[in-house]
Amino acid sequence: LSSSCVGLVFYVGHHTDDKTDYSTTKIGQKQCHGYVMALTDVNTGSNDRLRWEYRSSDNKYNQQVGASTSKSDWNGYSNTQAIKQYVAENSGYWAITDFPAANGCLLYGTGQSLHAWQKVYAAPTNSSGWFLPSAGQLKYLYQNHSDLSARIQSLGRKLDSSYIKWFSTGYYYWSSSEGSDRSYRAYDVDFGSGGVDWGYKDYTG
Repeated sequence: LSSSCVGLVFYVGHHTDDKTDYSTTKIGQKQCHGYVMALTDVNTGSNDRLRWEYRSSDNKYNQQVGASTSKSDWNGYSNTQAIKQYVAENSGYWAITDFPAANGCLLYGTGQSLHAWQKVYAAPTNSSGWFLPSAGQLKYLYQNHSDLSARIQSLGRKLDSSYIKWFSTGYYYWSSSEGSDRSYRAYDVDFGSGGVDWGYKDYTG
């Protein structure tokens, strides 16, 4: 097993509920070949949890950015791109750092990762890069957690890494999907029960 392993394939082929066009990415075609989950959390514990949206200068967290509002779609990549586009169109008012969960995923595996050890988990150059998954993608991970958790725990042992482990049960993980009825809400997934619900965007998850 190569120490350069950076992720675990959890779905092969392009999911029918993914409306993303990947042709502008390094994938080089409209549909992706499959989906990979990172081997570690972007954050590493209760003291390192991230908000969906929060502008500290005025405590604002109720800005809708145009991400999908479905509990079931697989548009994680395009949702994350919608956040980046909103920031680009509103520079001077909003920064990508005002969207900590998405920003943490975008920086994961780069020289600007939240933690220096994450640099070894850089996304392959012929991929879309890392992104904050949609509610539907996170729900799928939970629904298949028995198999996926066994595989990722095995990888952690083989690669002798305490960072490689299954998602923390009992934690809510942010998706990139926004709530449809309130601009200050986004969807999260409870990895204790698999429930998909909305949370205030300034909640640390």
